[in-house]
Amino acid sequence: MPHRPLDDCLCRKPKPGLILQAAALRLDLPGSILIGDTWNDILASAGVGRAILVRAGLGAAQAEASPPTGTSNLAANSRALPEAIHRFVVRD
Repeated sequence: MPHRPLDDCLCRKPKPGLILQAAALRLDLPGSILIGDTWNDILASAGVGRAILVRAGLGAAQAEASPPTGTSNLAANSRALPEAIHRFVVRD
């Protein structure tokens, strides 16, 4: 059963627990970009890589709000997942 927000577990975003577990599987964190549709996704990647906020799904409303403190790793925001992937591939 997944942990609930009130459980205060390291695996719940914006904490980076899941990303750090991926690093243990030899994921190249500095060479990675997290693509997410909430500020919690972006905050989870702080200190371990760059991030792109996708303005689809929850991301549309998130992009309208001011970025919270700690989102300096935000590389860009994109309209949709294909655009976000293109930004990663061409590294603009």
